Amino acid sequence: MCGFVGQVSGYKISDEQLSSLDLAAKSIKFRGPDYVGRWTSLKKNVAIIHNRLSILDITKSGNQPMQSSNNRFVLAYNGELYNYLEIKKKISRDFTNVKWNGTSDTEVFLKSIEYYGLDYSLKIFNGMFSFSLWDNQNNILFLGRDLIGEKPLYYSYINNNFYFSSQIRCFKSLGINLDIDVKALQLYLNLNYIPSPYSIFKNVKKLSPGSILKYDFNTNKIDIKKFRKIKFDQKENNNNSIDSLDKILHEVIEQQLVADVPVGIFLSGGLDSSLVASIASKVSTKKIQTFCISQKNKNYDESNISNLVSKKLNTEHKNILIDKNNILDASERISEIYDEPFSDSSQIPSIILCKEVSQYGKVFLTGDGGDEIFGGYNRYIYINLFNNLIKKIHPYIRKKIKVLLKLISSLDLTLLNKLFFKFYQNFNNKLLKISHVIDLNNSISIYKNLIINFNTGKFLKENINIENYFLNGSIFANENINDVEKFMLQDINTYLPDDIFVKTDRASMYFSIETRSPLVDKRIIEFTEKINLDQKIKGFNNKMLIRELLKKYIPSEIINKKKMGFGLPLDDLIRNELKDFTVSSLKDLEKIDIPFVNFNEVNYMMKLHFEKKKNYSYELWNLVILSSWYRKFYSD
Repeated sequence: MCGFVGQVSGYKISDEQLSSLDLAAKSIKFRGPDYVGRWTSLKKNVAIIHNRLSILDITKSGNQPMQSSNNRFVLAYNGELYNYLEIKKKISRDFTNVKWNGTSDTEVFLKSIEYYGLDYSLKIFNGMFSFSLWDNQNNILFLGRDLIGEKPLYYSYINNNFYFSSQIRCFKSLGINLDIDVKALQLYLNLNYIPSPYSIFKNVKKLSPGSILKYDFNTNKIDIKKFRKIKFDQKENNNNSIDSLDKILHEVIEQQLVADVPVGIFLSGGLDSSLVASIASKVSTKKIQTFCISQKNKNYDESNISNLVSKKLNTEHKNILIDKNNILDASERISEIYDEPFSDSSQIPSIILCKEVSQYGKVFLTGDGGDEIFGGYNRYIYINLFNNLIKKIHPYIRKKIKVLLKLISSLDLTLLNKLFFKFYQNFNNKLLKISHVIDLNNSISIYKNLIINFNTGKFLKENINIENYFLNGSIFANENINDVEKFMLQDINTYLPDDIFVKTDRASMYFSIETRSPLVDKRIIEFTEKINLDQKIKGFNNKMLIRELLKKYIPSEIINKKKMGFGLPLDDLIRNELKDFTVSSLKDLEKIDIPFVNFNEVNYMMKLHFEKKKNYSYELWNLVILSSWYRKFYSD
């Protein structure tokens, strides 16, 4: 994994601007601490700096920016090309006198573009990546991001200068205007993250997954297009889906275990990571190292299940204990690691895990993406249940049920959660969420109300229309797929790249390690596009195919154990271990002029939360992280 920053200017780049680029590159040195490479065009109007984390071909022949043999292209690349050996053989077979300087996937990435062109190369590439490609011949810059959005890429065009970078913090060093985007801030307060193409700054955008940006220096024109879209409307009959998935996963995981450095696995004990670890232990020639977070709060502790899985698979297993000290340490690091507001609370165990495992290796496989690709979220079960049962209930009765659910969810939090925790974490919040959607009739409104922080409206004097700024209307208007698949596609396009992969990429890269996600490999995505929905969701059961396949490797009693979810008891932490951090952060935030936030209401919500009369943990944590981000951004 790596990081890069660059500039294409309408003028000669000055020494002062080059120094600014150097500072920007230094700010993301943790993404690539092994080597810093610089390239500047002959006219001094293009400059690119690359920080390298050496994974494949750790010699200097893999250093970047890398120039093609014909001097036409200059590549800065962040990621891994998993099928680079196949493509390398193809190039050597299709063309004569091809000279290879090393064994890196970067060289294969660049040579493929040199010999086949960018469009064809993107069709055959299988990997996780973001890249910049400067075309010396035509004075054109290309930026690209992988299909699923595992690797980040930001850009800005201002005052006849085009800037790009792996992380948004780089733009602070470049001297451009960084006014806050109010709409992006409102999106954050509703969602816990800022979705593509927005960023916290008006002048900086995220490149969306599966996209290519073309900046023509000659005309100053910017074009963005999708090179591939994920679709669920091309089903094929496959009576051997379990065996087919098993075969593909063997190929994928064997390929993703390839590295010139030690490789481990994040094993939570959930279905996805257990499947990855199971197959990895079969295909690896070495004993697999696995790692899991453990907690003193047994309602959230996953280590018992992961220990059982590890014992069955005979892995070398390590549990990493979460305690008050590392929770506080991780919380205080959040705005250093996530350089725009981001408040998915599972960021805390992610930071702790990545920090601890960095002493054991450089590459780690995860189960990320399994929920979105194979149907793992409760909202998929709900919309399936809604279409098959709830919408058949008379609207009058549904409204009465809504009132009843709101009444029940307002009862004593401690009592409700104690009674029902063994079935659902945060039971009262789940009831309240269902009460917000049970009387709705269209899928887009149901999805919106299931995923937003619905109490945010209590303290926002003005709010954003989520449907206009966030939801993909073309997905929900597609009559060739059902509502469950619409929910899944929306999550794949937004929640997965802008929350899940942001969480993992920033935490891992901050500690200079690389994470890989086999379950979102291109071959797996192509497979899941074609299988029927009942192989993902059936009744109250999710991930049907994953469950059936996993039975080949571990006992059913382990598979059927309740999964805790990769998280923390945030509501209790805010009342206890993080109480001082929360109070001081909200006081600091109140001093900042945010005209659309009602701080009297915020303080009242905090009071009710501390008294255990309400659970406002998500809304309060959003504001805490926003305050922390403001302090970090404006103090540096």
